Formats: sequence, C-alpha cells, structure tokens
Amino acid sequence: SKGCGTIMRVAPLAFVAEDRVRDLAMECAALTHGHPTGQEAAAAWALILRSLADGDDLERAAATHARSFGAETREAILRG
Repeated sequence: SKGCGTIMRVAPLAFVAEDRVRDLAMECAALTHGHPTGQEAAAAWALILRSLADGDDLERAAATHARSFGAETREAILRG
C-alpha cells in the first residue's frame, strides 16, 4: 500500500538516536506498507519530528530532509 497511516506510528522515533531514525521508521512502515513511498513518508515524518524536537522550525526541517528522498516523496514534503 502507498498509504500514510504508518506515519502515526513513527512519532516516538523522533526521540531515538538521530542516525537510527530513518532506518527504524522505514522498518516500522514496511510491516504494513510495502510500497517505498509509504515507507519514505514515514521516514520523512520521523526525521522532521526529530528536527523539530531539536529546535528547528518546520520549514527548515522539511527542506533539510526533503533532499534525502526520491522525487515523489521530496515533492510531497515540499508541498506540505
């Protein structure tokens, strides 16, 4: 599925070690969402939440992390 319901489950990952956030979010999402964009959405959200917890503003956090994903996910992040 390409659904984004999995992003609800990754919020706590914003509080794990920064270098583990992306991988853990992708693994969590893969349990129920086989399509890569569903997994990338979860990872992007977890990374953005991590940046917000570290004091970044939303615009900066989104722009920073959008660059590390494929075109479809990147465009969705930047659209808001």
